[in-house]
Amino acid sequence: LGIYDSSVCWGLGFGISVALRHTSHRYLVFGDYVGGYWSSLGRMYFAYSIIIAISSAFNFVMTHWLPLTHYVAWVVTALWTGIVNYFILK
Repeated sequence: LGIYDSSVCWGLGFGISVALRHTSHRYLVFGDYVGGYWSSLGRMYFAYSIIIAISSAFNFVMTHWLPLTHYVAWVVTALWTGIVNYFILK
């Protein structure tokens, strides 16, 4: 794709993975869908779109303004977004 910015890669990867996360969350975390599959997926995309924007900006700050490598930024961003996502989607 020719994309070399780690923050853009983070946002694209996160956005693409939402449908897979939705399925895994159903089986591993939350149980059956409330209100049907499409309604549940729509709510998840809405909730994740906010987190994708915030976490991409956070990742950008860490990799462009702070002296952190994209590997460290990825770990830090993944950890806090995982915790926040659990509470947002619960």
